[in-house]
Amino acid sequence: MGKPQTESKRGNVTKFSDKSRRRLLRDIAKIKLSEITYTSVLSLPGVAEEFYLNHEFVKKCFERFMRRLASQKRFFGVSGYWKREVQDRGALHYHFLIYGLHNIALKEEFRSWLVKTWNELMCAGIDPIKKEHHRWLHAKDKNFQEVRNMSGYFSKYISKDVDDDAALAGRWWGSFNKSKLPYAEEMHSELSMKAAVLIHRAARKLRKIKANTAKSISDQKALKEVGSRPTEMQMFRLRNGSLRDGTRNPKRAKEILALYEEVKWSPLCCQ
Repeated sequence: MGKPQTESKRGNVTKFSDKSRRRLLRDIAKIKLSEITYTSVLSLPGVAEEFYLNHEFVKKCFERFMRRLASQKRFFGVSGYWKREVQDRGALHYHFLIYGLHNIALKEEFRSWLVKTWNELMCAGIDPIKKEHHRWLHAKDKNFQEVRNMSGYFSKYISKDVDDDAALAGRWWGSFNKSKLPYAEEMHSELSMKAAVLIHRAARKLRKIKANTAKSISDQKALKEVGSRPTEMQMFRLRNGSLRDGTRNPKRAKEILALYEEVKWSPLCCQ
């Protein structure tokens, strides 16, 4: 499958810069729109802080994962992109865009390999119960889904900003099996300056409309997480950084609280 891109040749990389973001977006924009795309996330087990904040260990595990992927001849036609992000708790996780899974059997085989390999690398030596929970989370259907709204995915994950205090050494994105990426055929034509300006303006407006639409969809989903009108207990959990099911997610909770403030909804009294 070729050597995975895990090291930069442009010098030391410490953050997801604007130039790096543009290179990523430019490259993904070349992919055929008709190509079936899947997304998956590789995250860390819920263990002690000294484990998941050991970024060097996590990066080495990821590099080993990519080397193993490159050695899998059965996935010679599978390609894609990865992007590194930092969670609120400070742990690294990796988003994947995956191409070349053109039949259900291959998709399930790749998905099974991905879950098993990442679980073995990240959970070696930890409590068996936590290892099994880590495997179970990655094996859930929602962790391997077809991307049906690429503009929404772009605005939510691919083009997401990285906080300055999250600056870390190493690449923030890369591709694998690049020779198999389903690039569309490039076409070149000369335009007058007037036509070029009009196209640029139209493209800028279209990007803004798609970004606003994606944000609106995301906001609607956020409100549904706790219902159209929250109870006092739900508001209490949100203020303490938890969602309705008790899951800790301070960033998401803050977003939902901001939406409630925007629409001026008062909580229902708990019975």
